[in-house]
Formats: sequence, C-alpha cells, structure tokens
Amino acid sequence: MLPPKMTVVVESRLECVPLAGTMVRAFCHAFGASDVESEQVEVCIMEAVNNCVVHAYQSEPGHAVEVIAALQDGEFRFEVCDQGKPGNPEMLRRSRRHLLDLDPTSIDMMPERGRGLAIIESIMDGMEYVTSEGKNRFLMIKRITCQSPES
Repeated sequence: MLPPKMTVVVESRLECVPLAGTMVRAFCHAFGASDVESEQVEVCIMEAVNNCVVHAYQSEPGHAVEVIAALQDGEFRFEVCDQGKPGNPEMLRRSRRHLLDLDPTSIDMMPERGRGLAIIESIMDGMEYVTSEGKNRFLMIKRITCQSPES
C-alpha cells in the first residue's frame, strides 16, 4: 500500500496562499495530527508558499506553486516547489529563531516581514532547500504522534 500523499498546485498570487495551507491542514488532521499541530503546519505551508510568490516569482501571477504533503515512516513530509528565481541554500544554515524574540511592549516596532523562516524553523523538525534542473524544492519534516482520526 502506498503511503498517504496529496499534491496541491496554486497560482503565484498571494490570495491563493491560504488555499494551500487549508488543504495541507486538512490532510494532516485526516491522518491523526491534532488541531494545534495541523494549524501549525498550515502556518508553515503558508509562509513557504508566500516566499515562492514574493521571492521566487517576485509577485508575478500566472506561475505554479506545487505543495506535496505525505505521511511516511511516522512523519509528515512537505515539499513546496516552484520554478522561479532560486533562493540561496545557505539561508537555512543559520538559525533565525532570534527573530521571534519580540518585545510585547513595543508592538509598533515589530517588523512586518522577515520572520517566515524563523516561524518554520521553530515549528518543523527539519528543513532543506534544493535547486535542481530549474526546480526549487523546500522540504519540511514534522514528526507528530498521530491520534486516531476518529478522536
């Protein structure tokens, strides 16, 4: 039997980003992830797809962003793929978690951008970015102790 897998393709428009996140959240929940875990994954997928739209495609509509979700060997694996401008693979070599250390007393000083990878890093158990043959792949891994889907 093949492991559970789902592929969603959305257009490179910011208004399409939530659809990818919602579909992956439903996939995770259907295969036993809790509501909180499913919603955390949804945020990561939306951040990664948003990065494809804004950075790889430079906010130009009409391009495909492919999201693959799979459950294999007790872990969820997610790939967000595009064929736009490649990112720098070195971007994942340094931690960005410090960007989430914000002062709640100075909300007005909080940056509006630049925390997506820090959020993904804080939620996911693994990340990898690869560019090959014109295709950019951002792989994320999340280990979740799955509940039975009926609970």
